[in-house]
Amino acid sequence: MSPIRDWPCWQIMKCADPDSCSAKKQPEKVCWEIVSELDDYRKAMKVCHDCIVYILKAEKAFLSEKEIKKILNKKQECPLA
Repeated sequence: MSPIRDWPCWQIMKCADPDSCSAKKQPEKVCWEIVSELDDYRKAMKVCHDCIVYILKAEKAFLSEKEIKKILNKKQECPLA
């Protein structure tokens, strides 16, 4: 199985309804680019900067798989939901 950081965001975030996920519908874009195009609280509050997907993919954080799994067990709902 591939490392978690290689998974698509809807898989990392365990989206309840991935078929309606904006990021899954636009796989050529990363989820934080989709949020940046929205005109709502997610863009205004910069919610992506605290998101595990952004941390794993955009900033190339050096977290172990164990640390990532621990964070994912405590994560909040996907901001694109």
